[in-house]
Amino acid sequence: MTFSYRGFVDVVLVGADGSNHVERFPAILNETLPGLFEMSTPYRLPAARGSHTICITVDDGQTLSGDVGYVGDYGLTFSRPRGEG
Repeated sequence: MTFSYRGFVDVVLVGADGSNHVERFPAILNETLPGLFEMSTPYRLPAARGSHTICITVDDGQTLSGDVGYVGDYGLTFSRPRGEG
């Protein structure tokens, strides 16, 4: 089953050093392949650079988390660890 969401998200970005950065902003989330997600936002995400892990909570309380892949100015990709689904 693919996941798609548009609305506000609460995001925790975890850096390699264990530091956390918490933000809330509007985003579009899409599961582009099983376990691979793309998040885009109208805001620049400078804190995403250097982040290794992300945890996202959407308005209904559902959470998604995974390892950060590509990071751009207005979004990023992340994938769930193998075996989670």
